[in-house]
Amino acid sequence: MFFYEDTERIRKINRVFNDPVFLKECGYEINRIPERLRELILPVKSPMILIEDSYETVLDIGCGAGSDLIFLSEKLSPRLICGIDLSFNLLREGKKVHDKDLVRADGLKIPFKDKIFNLVVLNGAFNQFLDKQGLLEEIKRILKKQGSVFLADLFRKKEEESLLEWGSEFNTGYALRLGEIYELFADNGFFAEKEIIEEDYTDLFGVCAILWKVL
Repeated sequence: MFFYEDTERIRKINRVFNDPVFLKECGYEINRIPERLRELILPVKSPMILIEDSYETVLDIGCGAGSDLIFLSEKLSPRLICGIDLSFNLLREGKKVHDKDLVRADGLKIPFKDKIFNLVVLNGAFNQFLDKQGLLEEIKRILKKQGSVFLADLFRKKEEESLLEWGSEFNTGYALRLGEIYELFADNGFFAEKEIIEEDYTDLFGVCAILWKVL
């Protein structure tokens, strides 16, 4: 079974890892996360830690049950906000709790016209994609001029090929080195506007939260 379709497994994992202290470190106020979604959230960092500007149109790629959409909607009051994800089960759970638009779709084939969004969010979703170049090309297609991308994910600190054997369940199997992330975004016409880099997350991985601006 596709990992993110197995909501019971996600709940079991979150009972171990997503305690209030961890979520606070990620930038979340746990009491503001709807109770039904607390055990389904798999965040890296809250977009709220770097996003200060106002954005009229927002897309969350790999939104899960849409917890970040709730916070983004409250802070930004966009006229259009929606999320896409491949997990039918997570999207269904989100629709039981809030009224944000949730669409089952692939980030490599985003079902929107060109130049629609001011802000794209990738919170723990970037490393789910083997074809990161294709993902960025699709994001640039739907992103308006001077639009932004919030990226939060793990990065590899070592080159061991064995890391690929971990798969993509915990956003590790397709993780890049930090320098590779910057190079990839720069090659696609982005520059880092704000950033938080945590090198000492684990022995093998660090965490980055970066707000990119398209040139």
